[in-house]
Amino acid sequence: MLRSSLLLWLFLLQIAQGIDRVRLPRRERIFHGVNAIVKGAPWHPRTEYFDFQTSLHDLDFDLLKTAGVNVIRLGTMWPGIEPQRGQYNMTYIGVLKSIAQKAAKRGIYTLLDMHQDALTERFCGEGFPDWVILPSGRLRFPEPYLAPFESFDPATGFPTVEECLKGDWSRYYFAEAVSSAVQAIYDNKDGILDAWANMWATVAAAFKNEPYVLGIELVNEPWCGNIFHNPLLLVPEVADEYNLQRVYDRLATAIWEVDPTRLVFFAGVTWDNYGNGFSHPPGGSQNANR
Repeated sequence: MLRSSLLLWLFLLQIAQGIDRVRLPRRERIFHGVNAIVKGAPWHPRTEYFDFQTSLHDLDFDLLKTAGVNVIRLGTMWPGIEPQRGQYNMTYIGVLKSIAQKAAKRGIYTLLDMHQDALTERFCGEGFPDWVILPSGRLRFPEPYLAPFESFDPATGFPTVEECLKGDWSRYYFAEAVSSAVQAIYDNKDGILDAWANMWATVAAAFKNEPYVLGIELVNEPWCGNIFHNPLLLVPEVADEYNLQRVYDRLATAIWEVDPTRLVFFAGVTWDNYGNGFSHPPGGSQNANR
């Protein structure tokens, strides 16, 4: 039992040594962090007062510092940044910047994370603004995972909470409408990938002179694409190579045109535990040693 525990500890130590660190000359920095992600309007933590769930107030930062936390993964939510296409909410970006600056005063870094789960509120998720969704013209959401929803919020047109709770949110990716919408973004239909790149360029410009911003996470837990059109995308290496690599190249290039020194964080599909299909890091092999 002792030997098994020791082997597990060594394995976890190797994982910790392989991720979440910044290399400096003859130095390594290990980061201990928390998520700070608000998955709905106003798309950012509360800053005006402290609470136990959704705030990032001065008291929160003091508690985090006392606990040894030195990085926050801050939800940098596209619906908050660009609620209408081409119209950037600089007030929202300013709130995020203020949060990062308060963290920096306490020696806490910020990772800007474009968080998403199941794409948009239209699909019982969040992360992408609803205007990116192009109609698939095939099945109604959430077919074929579940029967089509019939109850919608009259104010938003999105499924009601009761409808969304009929299924597991992670399985809504297996709705044809979600898979096809993701693929349309990856394929730059209607210039949506360009809009995504422009969004990140806008954020990168706003945070260019913030040394305590650890980097930009291009997207949280990306879906593989339209599995109904190409089931092989369920093979992680195929999805990474065919879809995510070219998407990441586009996003990273847009960021580095504005801020050439900014670190970019990226991941393959969530089930690529045994390898990925990337042949180079975002933007090309010349970025391998960033």
